[in-house]
Amino acid sequence: MNLRKLLCGLLALCLLLTMAPVALMEGLEAPVGEVEIEIGEAAPVELEADVIEAEDYLAATAVTIVNEDGKAAPTSADVKDGTITLMATLTPATAEDQYVLWKTSNAAVAAIDGEDAKGGPNVPITITLKKKGTAKITATVPSGKSATLKLKVTDEYAPTSVSLSSATKSVGIGEELEINATINNVYYRKYAGDLTWTIDKKSILTFDDGTVKTVTTEDDVEKGKEPVKVVGVAEGKAKVTATTRNGKKASVTITVTDPAKPDSMQLVDVESKFSAKFGAGKTETMELYDEAESTPEEPVKVSGLVVGVDLYKGTGKNATKIEYDEDDAGIYAQYAGITWKSSKTSVATVSRDPDNPGKAFIDLKGTGSAKITAKSKDGKKSVSFTIKVVNSHAVEKVYLFTKTFTKVKVGETVDLSENYVLISKSGEPYATAKLTAHHPSMVEVDGDAFTATPTKKGTIKLDIEAGGKKATVTIKAIN
Repeated sequence: MNLRKLLCGLLALCLLLTMAPVALMEGLEAPVGEVEIEIGEAAPVELEADVIEAEDYLAATAVTIVNEDGKAAPTSADVKDGTITLMATLTPATAEDQYVLWKTSNAAVAAIDGEDAKGGPNVPITITLKKKGTAKITATVPSGKSATLKLKVTDEYAPTSVSLSSATKSVGIGEELEINATINNVYYRKYAGDLTWTIDKKSILTFDDGTVKTVTTEDDVEKGKEPVKVVGVAEGKAKVTATTRNGKKASVTITVTDPAKPDSMQLVDVESKFSAKFGAGKTETMELYDEAESTPEEPVKVSGLVVGVDLYKGTGKNATKIEYDEDDAGIYAQYAGITWKSSKTSVATVSRDPDNPGKAFIDLKGTGSAKITAKSKDGKKSVSFTIKVVNSHAVEKVYLFTKTFTKVKVGETVDLSENYVLISKSGEPYATAKLTAHHPSMVEVDGDAFTATPTKKGTIKLDIEAGGKKATVTIKAIN
């Protein structure tokens, strides 16, 4: 029964909602109050229906764009005027559309300030005149009504050309250069400026404040000039371009140089270990072993020869030395960028001094010749010299006093320690002799005592070797 009552109630409600509009249309009163609907044996369902009256809302029937005085809005304006002021009025004036949305079809020609884009009726808004062209300014209210003003922007005093000039067309890294732009037109005024500055390679050249915005003085404006300052960043070339608001352009290419970049290099004998003629293109002859540290038994090779490079601006007699300064980033970078190389590392190696990049250490490794070269940071400048390494203590010959020992009985010991001498240019060879047998099964060799004792009858050969040189001793053993 409950379900049946519910269905009856819903049916009654549907009938009520259907009848009310019909009654109103015919000038009749809609049924208000109690409605009884009885279906079959079901109990009557009572419903109440109230008539809700909609609030009256007065919407605008028209929107008109006017000037700030409420008069007809201008359909044209010139860039020299800078701005114009507009308002939106509603019809009727008592319309309750109190919100106006402003839009421009071409902000590059006529722009609406962001705060003015949403306003109310009779509230002035500012239109900024940017350049020659047309733009549609539209005001729309919530009811959907709108008005459009087609605005033609002229540019009577538009720049006819622009030219750039500077004291020089080069600037050093970290240095500033002022570039002047001269704007030409029929009649110059402040509004003839509005230059846009750009640089094509900002990794090489940039603006002094990191932006392309130019701040001009009144004096510059009156002369038709707008200066901008640029700063060198890295070596190379960059193009600076100034563009007027109407698209006139002028460009200048600026070369950025490195004030610390050397024009020439010079070798330096830091510890006076080389000859008086030491320098680029020269050959230096050096002993392989350090006389003060070596003994014949333990020779010590020369190491840590210090050679340096000085950098110069200019060449020849007009060259000026670039003093090493670790606190000057540009100078330090040039010295730190010097590279060293040996043409033959088996003769000599070279490595940069970690505490002073303008210096290097040379270690001697063996006899022969090697070219030591220092190159500038950019690799375009270099200086080199040849180091010839000799060893006057090298063994040139093993000289034997007796080459053949005859009639040596098996078991008899032959002392060979005094039977040879090592020959070298210095007279003091840095080498130790070794004694070895061709057929160890026939002889017993004592390398320390430098003796040989035959164990079998026959011809026995032994080598005395030192410093890569050797001589052969023959022992003829008998029973």
